[in-house]
Amino acid sequence: MTMMMFSVPSNFGLGKGFIGGIITIITPDEYITNKLTKEIISEKLGNKEKTVILNGDNGTSIVEQTSDKQKESSLTPEQVIQIVDMIITIEKSYGLPIDIEFGIAENNLYILQARPITTYNKMPEKLFTQPEEQRQLYFDITMGVQGFEKPMTTLGADVFKVILHNLGLNILGVDKLDNIREGVFDGVNGKLLLNLSNVMTKFKVESIANFAENINGFLSDTLRKYGKDYKNDDCPAIKINIFGLISRLPIFRVIFPKIFANSSKANYERYMEEFMKNSERYIQENAESDVPITTMFNHTAKDLIIHLRNYIMPVLLTGVLHGYLKLNKLFEEHIKENSGIREDFNNLIKCFPFITILMGLDVYKLSTYLSKEEYKDKTQDEFFQAFVDHQFPEEFYTHYDAFDKKYGFRGEGELDIANKRYSENPRTILNQVYSALLEYDEQNNPQKDFDDTNARRPEVFQRLYKFATAKGFASEFKKAYEFTINFFHYRESPKYFIISVIGRMREVLLKRSKILLEKNLIDDISDIYKLKLKSLSDIFEHVDDYTREKIQAKIQEDDEGRETFMSWNRQPLIFDSRGRIFTKERPAGTKKNQLIGDSVSYGKIRGKAKVLRTVDEKPFNNGEILITKATDPGWTPLIINCGGIVLEVGGMLQHGALVSREFNKPCVVGIDNVTEIIKDGEEIEVDAIEGIVTLLDREEE
Repeated sequence: MTMMMFSVPSNFGLGKGFIGGIITIITPDEYITNKLTKEIISEKLGNKEKTVILNGDNGTSIVEQTSDKQKESSLTPEQVIQIVDMIITIEKSYGLPIDIEFGIAENNLYILQARPITTYNKMPEKLFTQPEEQRQLYFDITMGVQGFEKPMTTLGADVFKVILHNLGLNILGVDKLDNIREGVFDGVNGKLLLNLSNVMTKFKVESIANFAENINGFLSDTLRKYGKDYKNDDCPAIKINIFGLISRLPIFRVIFPKIFANSSKANYERYMEEFMKNSERYIQENAESDVPITTMFNHTAKDLIIHLRNYIMPVLLTGVLHGYLKLNKLFEEHIKENSGIREDFNNLIKCFPFITILMGLDVYKLSTYLSKEEYKDKTQDEFFQAFVDHQFPEEFYTHYDAFDKKYGFRGEGELDIANKRYSENPRTILNQVYSALLEYDEQNNPQKDFDDTNARRPEVFQRLYKFATAKGFASEFKKAYEFTINFFHYRESPKYFIISVIGRMREVLLKRSKILLEKNLIDDISDIYKLKLKSLSDIFEHVDDYTREKIQAKIQEDDEGRETFMSWNRQPLIFDSRGRIFTKERPAGTKKNQLIGDSVSYGKIRGKAKVLRTVDEKPFNNGEILITKATDPGWTPLIINCGGIVLEVGGMLQHGALVSREFNKPCVVGIDNVTEIIKDGEEIEVDAIEGIVTLLDREEE
């Protein structure tokens, strides 16, 4: 039985013939039925060459089936529907999909056994639909875009929900955007989810699939194959007033980017700097005040979204839509077949000043204030201790303080407010400084590569312009190139400012939570992240009304849904509201030792694999091939050191893909379960031209 349909296998005689394994060659009849319509979708007759019957000694015997009986269906259509009705009744009783064993004697149906399906992923109530309801199709943003192997904390997802809510109100003019069943996005029990069924009511399935190719290839394929089956009829909760939308958005700056180019960039620089100063001041002034944290979060999130709408959206959409995506589309068909064009295109679009690229370069710059000779024989632990003991040159600490001011609110897993920031855990950055100090010199370093690439860009442009002229798209190429050069590096700016808000609000939570520890109301500071934002705000406001037991009960209530997700054996990228999990099919003709994904940064390399689940899990050597789920800005310095990258999730615009292109690292994404398949230290080849990863030590398997 599947989650979306019922599979009813059947044979004459006793079911022991194919359930108990007495007969290994038997193929039963199989009837596939739709759970909602109860329609028999397919009927496949098995060979039924043998059957098991009772004998006179209360035992069983295996007998040959007659040829006429083999051709006969073991169930009538009416019996199949009767079985389906019974399964639905039992499912409602269990509250879960179930497996049954049945028997029919003298046209009477007997249920012999019923049990929950052990491989079924139990759904949180908020996501679950009843059998008679339209199934909803969900995409896990936390995994598919951010690469989180596990759900965020309950508080982490709830905090982000505040940002989503303000995005809906202040950009789209709808107040239920962050309602998973009635809207589009939601923070549900630690996951940031997208309800694709509702999105498909506003846009054509093919249009969504085409856009999804830039985010995740598997998402795009799934939508094309199954999207229409999951499309809702309507989604009134996100009914958008087009005139209101136009009045809120800087629509003319997006439509006519060239006219407003200079003023859009100037507005961005001025007003986003102003936002950073004002938000920092507001949070510092109210960190230990009586202002409820829900009020603080909403105030800061609203201010952030308005600034994103007015000042970041014009430069962002210009760089992505009019620039990079257009540029990529123009050369896409020529890249694979022409190695010269591929190399020039890679050099044309790499080493843009993304905020995370600049952060990686700043890590390298920190290493230049230290002596390689002094620390080449030191361990990472000894290096870090030297930092703590203030044994580095004063110049280093001056620049480190500047680094901390600019990036201190960032960190690995930074989207979740529960995760530590660089300012709290400098060890992560110091490990990268240590690696950069030992691996690089004046002739081989990321800053030189960055500067050289930018110096050569005009020359590369001229070669590609000549090629584009011969192919008839020179004018389009020049226009897209100019927009890319001037605006594409703003692509990561929204996340930078979002993380700045989350990081600073984390400081508020840590300060206010001290009272809970002092009053022995919680065991550890980590307990607060098991609460929803409203619950935590209420506890802070009425702390004298709360006992330890009352807070523990609230934690259990708020965190229950996340624990449901944590019980899943694997976190799926795409699933539906009845527990169906979508998995990628292996392409026909693939060799056993080959893994197939999507190329996002072209090139080919062989080397040793280094499998990492966290950025500082183990030492990473220069030139090793990074194998991980996905990356965020905390991985940037490490990516600069790697020879190539293989990611389980992601698309053309995922962080790891962008950084790999910036530094010309072959990168293949979208290989399911890759961190389990590839073993640490084994030799692999990353062919990021064809999107193939070959496990070289397993060629004979």
